[in-house]
Amino acid sequence: MKAKLYALDYFRILLTASVLLFHAKYVAGVDFGVFNPVFYAASVYMAGFFMLSGFLSFYIHKDTEFDSREAREYIKKKVLSFIT
Repeated sequence: MKAKLYALDYFRILLTASVLLFHAKYVAGVDFGVFNPVFYAASVYMAGFFMLSGFLSFYIHKDTEFDSREAREYIKKKVLSFIT
């Protein structure tokens, strides 16, 4: 297994927090004062989060060989981790 890329994990956390704060601003009406303009680009943050997550998943597992059963179990585990 490859070494984790911690800097990219921290950046992914930052992107997640940005999307969360965007929802706090526009759904709950929270005012962030001078930082309000930062949250206009929430779609970029969300796309960045998904691209970065996909890259990190590929990077960590690119040398792993899966048969169809293992691939199904991996996908099932990932889907369940999102749901729970």
